[in-house]
Amino acid sequence: MTPKEVQDQILVEIQLAKNQVLPWFDQTLSVRTWLPLHDRWSIDEILHHITLTSHYLLILIDKASNKCLKAKARGETLDWPATYSLIPEALRDAGAIEAFTWHRPDHMDPRTYPATGDVRALFLAQMDRCEKILETLEGGWGHWSLTTMSVNDLGKIDVYQFIVFLCKHAQRHCMQMAGNLAVQAAQ
Repeated sequence: MTPKEVQDQILVEIQLAKNQVLPWFDQTLSVRTWLPLHDRWSIDEILHHITLTSHYLLILIDKASNKCLKAKARGETLDWPATYSLIPEALRDAGAIEAFTWHRPDHMDPRTYPATGDVRALFLAQMDRCEKILETLEGGWGHWSLTTMSVNDLGKIDVYQFIVFLCKHAQRHCMQMAGNLAVQAAQ
């Protein structure tokens, strides 16, 4: 993939995440706040969890992006791999519910840290931020800095892949919300 193809694909991933997440905010309050059995999260809690997780992922993305931009400003050489894969198999799994085992840290628990503002607006701001970061890293510079991702043993991934992970995480939780809706409708 060329850097341009990578950026285009990431924009598709961001739009897909928005298209899948935003309709959940339009559900009725009774649907969004319904609590499934076994201490599972409500749809509102899942939506908040998406933004909590994105908040922490964006901290890592910002840090790595800044490294990339500093390297570019210093005149570093960018080594773009001929066989670059934006979404390796382990990253593809991040969008599938229960595809791997990983215990979420407590600071990403919506019950430990309840929402204090407009979660929908925060989600949209986070997606816009991803797009802006992508713009600043044109020409493949998002690949310059690699950061270790422990989830699903992803290993070292670049800024582009981190943004895709953020989007896949949101998409994964859309499946969880759909499951909630199905259980609620069956009762």
